[in-house]
Amino acid sequence: MNNFFQDFENLCSNSGLYCAFGSLKTMTEDFSNYQEWIKKGFHAQMQWMEKNQNLRQNPNQFFEGARSYAIVAIPYNNDFYKNFSAYKVSRYALLNDYHLVLKSILREILAKTISQYPTLKWDIFVDTKPIFERSLALKAGLGFIGKNSCLIIPQKGSWYFLGGVLFDIEFSEESQVAKNECGTCTKCMDACPAGAIVAPYVIDANKCLSYLTIEHKGNIKDILPSGKHKKIMGCDVCQAVCPHNVTSKNNFHPALFNETLAQLNDSALEAIDSPSIFKKLLKGTPFERLGFGKLQENMEYVKNKS
Repeated sequence: MNNFFQDFENLCSNSGLYCAFGSLKTMTEDFSNYQEWIKKGFHAQMQWMEKNQNLRQNPNQFFEGARSYAIVAIPYNNDFYKNFSAYKVSRYALLNDYHLVLKSILREILAKTISQYPTLKWDIFVDTKPIFERSLALKAGLGFIGKNSCLIIPQKGSWYFLGGVLFDIEFSEESQVAKNECGTCTKCMDACPAGAIVAPYVIDANKCLSYLTIEHKGNIKDILPSGKHKKIMGCDVCQAVCPHNVTSKNNFHPALFNETLAQLNDSALEAIDSPSIFKKLLKGTPFERLGFGKLQENMEYVKNKS
C-alpha cells in the first residue's frame, strides 16, 4: 500500500472508522442485478433509484480522473431503543444524522492529507451519490453481504453506516474479498415481520417496514390494513437476529451521540403534538426525514393495532 492510502487508513483508524480501499471498475454484475431488482418494482415508490444509471455502472465517471476509492464504516450500535415499549424505533434513528457526522469526519481527514498531497482530487459520498456502497465495500474486502442485504464486517457485525471517498490516484493492490459466512442460516429471512426478504440477498421495499414507515408516501394503514407491529420508524429485526450481531456491543461513534434522542421514550414522543414542537426537538435528526405528519400517522396506526 502506497504512502497515501496508508496515511488515510491511519487517520480513519484514529478517527474511529474502519476503512478499506479498491480500484474503481465497471460494476457489470452489480449493475445487472440492480436493473433486475428495479425491473421487478422492488424499489417501490423510490423512483429516484431509476436515475443516473450510467454513473451506477461506471463510478469512475463521477469526475475526470477518478480511479480509486476508500470505503469507510462508522459504528452505530446502541441500546436507546430500549427506552420504548409502545413504539419501536430503529437504533440508527436515535443518534445524530450519520450523513452529516460521517461527511464531517471525512472532511477533517482529507484536510489533514491535503497538506501532504496538495494535487489530490477527491469526492465524498455518504448516501448522496448513485454508488453501490455495499458492493464497493465487498470488493475492497471490508466485509461480506448478508442475506438481509446488509454489509457484515467479520467479527464485528452489521451495525455500521457506510460512506467513502473517490480519488484520482491509482490503488494497485488486489483487494482480498471477505468470505461469505451466512452459510445455510436464514434467521433474518424467517424473522422479517413482513416477509420483505423475498430471496437471499433480495429485499422487496414494498413489504419492508423500514421503507413503509419512512419513505412510503401515504398512510401506512393503506398498505398494512391488518397485522400487529410496533414499528414507527424503521425496523431492525433482520439485523437483531443475525448471529453475527449477537455478541455485538454498544460501540456507537461518540460523534453520533445526541442527548435529546437518547432520552426519547413513549411519553416524550406522544408529547410532540405539533409541528413546532417537532421542529424544536427533532430538527437536524433522522426524525426530520420522517416528518411530523408521518410520525403521527405511524403512531396512530400502532395504537389502533395494539
